[in-house]
Amino acid sequence: MAFFKNQLSIALHRYFEGQKPVRFELEDIKVERHPSKGHPRGWDAFRLRFALRDNHLAGTRSLPTLEIEVAAPETLGPEAVEIMNIRGFSARVYSLHRIAGEKLRAYLTSLPAYRQKMRGGHREFRIKDLHDVARILRTRSATDADFWINAGDEFRLACESRFVDCEGLYTFMQGWPLARERYEADPSLRSVPFVEAEQALTTVAGLFKNRGIFPLNFPVDKPLR
Repeated sequence: MAFFKNQLSIALHRYFEGQKPVRFELEDIKVERHPSKGHPRGWDAFRLRFALRDNHLAGTRSLPTLEIEVAAPETLGPEAVEIMNIRGFSARVYSLHRIAGEKLRAYLTSLPAYRQKMRGGHREFRIKDLHDVARILRTRSATDADFWINAGDEFRLACESRFVDCEGLYTFMQGWPLARERYEADPSLRSVPFVEAEQALTTVAGLFKNRGIFPLNFPVDKPLR
């Protein structure tokens, strides 16, 4: 945890000092292990929370704390990471097809079958992942064969990394009426109507089925630590 705190402090300080004029100053960084006692299967993650001072708002206190999540390592495909130029800086980032695969896997991890398999507690359905998959499909249509082939490969790897089973569209549809209710009640998701998100999921699941991605079944063979 000390490594994350030290490296983030150095990076933020360097970036802020490069601004002209300097607007932001780092006030505090907190690093927390998630779960707090470590994951029983070694899938430890970290939450980094940092507070900034905005010199343009010198009289304002208690500005929102920013948060970064650092996930446990996973198996990645050969093209899952790419280099992007972001405001003049080179950054290693997940490719869009990796993100698509992970969004679908992440939604499955919030559903009852997976929670029961891994003996985890209840979790709210990750309905925003449905929204995000629909937005990806807007930019990469179902006719973009290479993209969705790669997305399917990354979905398979992502599922394998966390023992996520999937029989196809049927698995995604667990508790679907409840998913719809929560989706439509969330004002932040209104840019993508639920019917579009539902159709996007159906479309992508169909593409994966045609590629022979399903069924996926990964017995839990890694002992608890």
